[in-house]
Amino acid sequence: MNPTVRPLEPRDFDAWLPLWDGYNSFYRNEVTAEVTENTFRRLHEVADGFFGLVAEHDGGLIGFAHAIFHPSTWTTRSYCTWRTRSTPGRTAARAPRAP
Repeated sequence: MNPTVRPLEPRDFDAWLPLWDGYNSFYRNEVTAEVTENTFRRLHEVADGFFGLVAEHDGGLIGFAHAIFHPSTWTTRSYCTWRTRSTPGRTAARAPRAP
């Protein structure tokens, strides 16, 4: 399988939502529709330090990566925090290979 990784787009909401719901379910996290819609907007608009990527295969989304850049108290530069989710039974990433 060779998925295509691309930026999250507004048209992806319906396909992204089950992945988002699965991510939240895994962490036993409950979010409101308002939070979900706001998160998606910030990810695809690249707003407030957020950006989102999706992995696409056979016309459907099989995973996402959300990144959030935020200030740090340990350095003068920002940090990037990643959150990922793949469709159960499928992976959109490959493990690094040993040299």
